[in-house]
Order: sequence, then structure tokens, then C-alpha cells
Amino acid sequence: MEQTPFEKAILAALRQVPEKQQGTIVKIVQTLVQDFKEPQPTDGKNQYSVERHREIRRLTATIQNSMAAAISAERDERG
Repeated sequence: MEQTPFEKAILAALRQVPEKQQGTIVKIVQTLVQDFKEPQPTDGKNQYSVERHREIRRLTATIQNSMAAAISAERDERG
């Protein structure tokens, strides 16, 4: 994917994120970018970071809870 379409796709997705959740999304994106920037181990073994795993799980849970709350609120408004 070329840079311009990639940037447009990311921005289009981010516009759909509620304002109060944007900070969480930025942290997730930063974590992912950092993962891709770090050199991969050459010995064939993946290094495992418990702390990084916990952070990703926490951020994922935050997003899931936020999305569930938004869906629930939307359903309540409709019904």
C-alpha cells in the first residue's frame, strides 16, 4: 500500500473513534509502530515481554469495554 492511501485509510478509521477514546487508540498505534521499528531477533527466537503483553491486553480490554458501552448506549437510544 502506498503512503498516501495508507495515511488516508488510517485517518478515516480514526475519525470514527469517540473523542474520549482517542488517547487509548494513539497508545495502541504507538505500541504497534514501536514493534515494527524494533529489530527482530536474528537467532529465530522471539523475545517475550510480560510487561508489553500486559499493556496490550489492558489497552485491548479498554477498547472492547468502550465499544461495548457505545453499542449499548446506541441500542438504548433506539429502543
